[in-house]
Amino acid sequence: MNARVHELLAEAQSLPAEDRSLLAWALLDSLEGGDADEALIEKAWIAESQRRSDELKSGAAVALPWEDVKAKLLAL
Repeated sequence: MNARVHELLAEAQSLPAEDRSLLAWALLDSLEGGDADEALIEKAWIAESQRRSDELKSGAAVALPWEDVKAKLLAL
C-alpha cells in the first residue's frame, strides 16, 4: 500500500461504524462497476437464504454458536 492508501485507511477507520459500513459498500460496488442489477442480486440472496435454511432444516448443515466460530478463527 502506498502512503495515500494508508492515510485514507486511517481516516476511514476513525469514522463511526455506520459510515465505515457505507464506505465499504460503496468501495465494493465500485469494484463491480456499479452496474449490478439490484433486483437480480436480491433474488440471488433470497435463493441462497432459502437454500441455507433448507440445509439447516434437513440436517445437511449444522449451525454453530458465534462464540465457537470466533474462537476457531482467532486460533488460526
